Amino acid sequence: METILDHRGKTPKKLGGNWTDSENGVIALSAKLVKGGKLRNLEKANKVDRALFDKWMSAKLKDGDILMTSEAPAGEFYFIHGKTDYCMSQRLFAIRANQRLLVPSYLYYELSKGHGYSQILGSLSGSTVFGIRQDVLRTIKVVIPDFNLQQRFDESVLPQLTQIKNFDQENVELEKLRDWLLPMLMNGQVTVKD
Repeated sequence: METILDHRGKTPKKLGGNWTDSENGVIALSAKLVKGGKLRNLEKANKVDRALFDKWMSAKLKDGDILMTSEAPAGEFYFIHGKTDYCMSQRLFAIRANQRLLVPSYLYYELSKGHGYSQILGSLSGSTVFGIRQDVLRTIKVVIPDFNLQQRFDESVLPQLTQIKNFDQENVELEKLRDWLLPMLMNGQVTVKD
C-alpha cells in the first residue's frame, strides 16, 4: 500500500456547506454503501456540490483505488474502476497501491479475498462495534508475486471487473424500469398483449 486516504469525520457543516439535492451533485460514499464488492443504494446517498467536493477531496480518488469499510461493517471492499468522482465520508478508507510493486487489481483481491483479508479480519477490535484503525491497517502484510505475473493476472481480471460493474449498472436501470412499470400494470393503466 502506498497511500491510505481517510476522510472520516468530515461533514458538509464542518467544511462550511450543506448536502445538495442537485442531480449534478457528487455522491458522498460511506460504509453503508459498500457491500459485497459493489456500491449499493447510490440513489439514496448524500451529495455535495462541485465546490464542496473540491474542498472536501483535496486528494481525489483515482482509477484502481480500493475502498474499504473501517467499521459497521468492517472489511467490505470495492474496486474503483472508471468513475472516480466520489467524496469519501464515514467509516471508509481508500487504499492506493504502490504501482512500482503492486498492480491495483491484484492488491484488491489480496485484501478482499486473499492472505491480507484474513489478517484484516484478525485485526478487528472494539467492544460494541468491530473496526480497524488506519495504523493497524498499515501493518497488514500482503504477498507480492513477480510483477509480470501480477500484470498477467490484471489482464484476466480487469475485463471481468469491468463487466461486473456494467452488469450492476444495467440491473439498477432495470430495477428503475420495473419500479416504474409495475404499479401501472397493477392498476390496469398498462396491459400486456400476447
